[in-house]
Amino acid sequence: MARNSRRALDRFRTGLVVFLIAYPLISGTVLAIRWSKTANEIYPFFSWALFCFVPGETSDLGIRVTAIDGEPLDPPRFVEESTDDFPEAKRAVTYLTIQKIKTDSTQAVDPSRVLIEKNVLLRDHKQVDYELVKRRYDCLERHRDGTFRALDVIDRYHCELE
Repeated sequence: MARNSRRALDRFRTGLVVFLIAYPLISGTVLAIRWSKTANEIYPFFSWALFCFVPGETSDLGIRVTAIDGEPLDPPRFVEESTDDFPEAKRAVTYLTIQKIKTDSTQAVDPSRVLIEKNVLLRDHKQVDYELVKRRYDCLERHRDGTFRALDVIDRYHCELE
């Protein structure tokens, strides 16, 4: 019995030594290939350079409310930050509908904008003034500090119940 356990321990040690020598060599080769840009990663050996290729900056559209029922908001707030006034604003459907608003449209009325006005902005209010804003931000900075790198107002709108 002791002889079998000794043999198993020797196999384990040999396997561990082979692994500890082979893995850095293979990983180093893969890393050199990756940095030379001639090939992609070779599974399961890879360069561990995952997050340096992920962009941190993104841009999207947002609706910034400037007045509710004739009362100006100082400072203006984005709808997703105003869930007390607009309970539907936190839903993913609202965000995705805002992203579908056409900024270069020749149409006088954009269907996505009409949906947002009817189902979110005018749900509990008689009139709302808002701006369509193109936002550029780093995801981590916005989550941590709430800051944006750029805010460009595309257009201003006024909507009210008919």
